[in-house]
Amino acid sequence: MLIYINRGGKMRFKSIFCLGIFYIFFIISASAQNVEHVAKIDFISGDVVVYQDNSWKEVRLNQKLYEGDLIETKKNSYVEILSTDKNIKIEVEEKTRIEIKEFKKEKKTIKSFFGKLWNKIKSTVGQRYEVETRFGRAGVRGTEFAVTMDPEKGMDVICEEGEIYLKNISGNEQIVKAGFKSGIDKKGKLLKVEKWEKRKRMKDSLKSKKRDEIENNIKTIENSLNQLEKKYSKKEFEKMNELFQKTNKLIKKFNFEIAKWEDINKRVEKFLREYNKRKKYNLNDRLKYYWTKIKFWKGKIKDEKNIANINYLENDLNSFYVFYKISKKDLEGILNDSEYGESIHRSELKKIKDEIDNLYNKYLKLKELIRLEKNSFKIFSNFEHKIFSFRRNLYNILIEVGSIEQWLDEVKRILATGEIPADYKLQARKLYRLIQNYRNLRSNYSNYKRMIMEIEQKDLFIKSKRLMRKKERIERLLKSFRFISGNDNVSLHFDRLHKKFMPLIMFFNSSEGKELLS
Repeated sequence: MLIYINRGGKMRFKSIFCLGIFYIFFIISASAQNVEHVAKIDFISGDVVVYQDNSWKEVRLNQKLYEGDLIETKKNSYVEILSTDKNIKIEVEEKTRIEIKEFKKEKKTIKSFFGKLWNKIKSTVGQRYEVETRFGRAGVRGTEFAVTMDPEKGMDVICEEGEIYLKNISGNEQIVKAGFKSGIDKKGKLLKVEKWEKRKRMKDSLKSKKRDEIENNIKTIENSLNQLEKKYSKKEFEKMNELFQKTNKLIKKFNFEIAKWEDINKRVEKFLREYNKRKKYNLNDRLKYYWTKIKFWKGKIKDEKNIANINYLENDLNSFYVFYKISKKDLEGILNDSEYGESIHRSELKKIKDEIDNLYNKYLKLKELIRLEKNSFKIFSNFEHKIFSFRRNLYNILIEVGSIEQWLDEVKRILATGEIPADYKLQARKLYRLIQNYRNLRSNYSNYKRMIMEIEQKDLFIKSKRLMRKKERIERLLKSFRFISGNDNVSLHFDRLHKKFMPLIMFFNSSEGKELLS
């Protein structure tokens, strides 16, 4: 069974389950370390994060996942999740967030917040599998079906094989058989069952061709390494090395993470090291190679102040680190080899080693800069989310109570009568919680301003376009907090909220305010 979740609300591709919800404000998940994992990360492409242990982290290949974990893919990113029993594979496409809500033996539920989601189910015997959204849920009675969800229009379902059930939030259920489609409109009404036409699946066109090419290249490289380890051949070595470099570029270009490639790298490195012990290369060619590489990496790894955009730098740094490790072992091996003790190239080899060490020191500084950029982006995103949440709560409360000044005057008048209506007590508690949220947001705002200063000192906004865009969005949000003043609505900057809230804070600190909250 496949399940496809389409953020755009369009029925796309041959597959099974489509669900999408565009916006979510607050999600909490945790996976205790003493709880058995229910799934693992089986494949990664691009920028994918998981919410575990109360924080967002980058996912790793073969990382364990637990009930309550959230997985989110960024733009041009993709991840595959495999259940521990290998019965369920979840393919999460770009700009998608899901939660592993429940993964018991007899019942498994995936919650989709927004984006595209595919599921492959080998068997449903003895268990129930569902994907839920705020519009309803769809579950398996056949083998393949798809769901398309649009928060503004509703959701559509497509059944490719067997049959599926579709249930709205009112509990009304509908059966959709193979070759037919149906759905739920924005009012919660089940739609009429109709015929549908098959569509090509996105995943097939997205990565299968390049991944197949990489897998074939890896097999060829492995065969070449097997032959070279038995008997060296210059022709075979050049052929293998050319294919190795080509495949390495493909993996970087499409941002694949393939576990087998790490083993290939180790074998290539080991072969080169052992081959150097068995056969002498022409040192003139070797020196020429290193000077060419040093010139190349000097162009890539510039000083920290001269980097224009760090978003495209990380892959280059990872490639340099591989070069650094290999060259360091190679150069130290030559310099420590007694055969080269009196070599005329020895002093030049030392210069090459010093140049590479200097590049490595720049590499470390740039890695720290990238770490700061990533950490800052996460903190900015979290702060932006909290601003959205506070603005929403502020808007809802002001719709209920109107002007804060008028509400305070009315409450004080009612307190003087000695009778306090229940609805005023409820409003007071809501306003008090709003003040507490404001204080927390104010603390986050102070940290945000300090981080802005640190980032500006390192010119990080110039070097990271996404960080600059995130800051600009936050600054726009901070400028527009709406309040009711008389018959008008006014917008205030966050810096002016303290003055606006001060009468309310003083009231809740007074005996009258405490009495109202009791």
